[in-house]
Amino acid sequence: NSDYAFEILKSNIDVVCLMCSDFQKYLSDYHYLSPSRSGNHDVKTALKNFQKFFGLPVTGELDEETLYQMKKPRCGVPDVDENGGRLRIKRFSTWGKWRKTDLKYYLSFGEDMSEADQARVMARAFQMWSAVASKLRFTRTLSVSNADFRISFGKRKHSGVPGERQCYSDFDGKGKVLAHAFYPQDGRLHFDDDEYFTETGSWWNGSQSLLYVAVHEIGHALGLRHSDVKGTVMWPTASRGTPKLHQDDIDGIRSLYGTWKALKKEVDWEVFSLLLARLNSVIDNLDTYFSGS
Repeated sequence: NSDYAFEILKSNIDVVCLMCSDFQKYLSDYHYLSPSRSGNHDVKTALKNFQKFFGLPVTGELDEETLYQMKKPRCGVPDVDENGGRLRIKRFSTWGKWRKTDLKYYLSFGEDMSEADQARVMARAFQMWSAVASKLRFTRTLSVSNADFRISFGKRKHSGVPGERQCYSDFDGKGKVLAHAFYPQDGRLHFDDDEYFTETGSWWNGSQSLLYVAVHEIGHALGLRHSDVKGTVMWPTASRGTPKLHQDDIDGIRSLYGTWKALKKEVDWEVFSLLLARLNSVIDNLDTYFSGS
């Protein structure tokens, strides 16, 4: 009857309206729709920029592929700057750096894994960055006041480590935003404790990879922005499994902190012989001096 048809139509309209409000909030949260007065406020342009960033067909329409991408679990850090119009060229992107390379981190634990396992995973995540930018050195500290990075877990409206102010960016429950971090010289890294974290995650039990998310968030805390190169650790959406740094990630971190030049493996035997002869001469002179002859 007409009443039933009206209710079905009304229900469908409500779903569409909810979908519209959700996707516009998404575009606002990640700055495709600008929070600043001078930036982009056109939804079609914002959708095109989102599609371009994620390598989707650029239609400016809210199609199925675009919605699917928006539903993926991801990092809470915006993809573009506040004017909503900045899109990267295909290369790494940075936002500040630490003025030192010997950095300490403090870890406040989450609910899902043992403290020993969480500490081991975080140490491994930091090591992945120092392995490719060898000037970086990371040490865990048990003192919040001595820490450059402060890592914590929280739910919904959350603070960080003890004594830290409430974060202005709320978490949203399980399955959406997994974590967020702040650029240098801030040092805060927040993980959503409504998520189920295991070391490398699993499709079978729905857990997220703490290792993967930690490597990504540490990248932000060191000064890296999101990458639009698919397959990078700094890609905005999360993956399960053990992360592997892409060349784009490596180029980005080295642009900020460099790396010690590797010693040449080849030995210059002529120079070595001269140095050895000089050393033997010094030893002979010392023998002569101490023997008194």
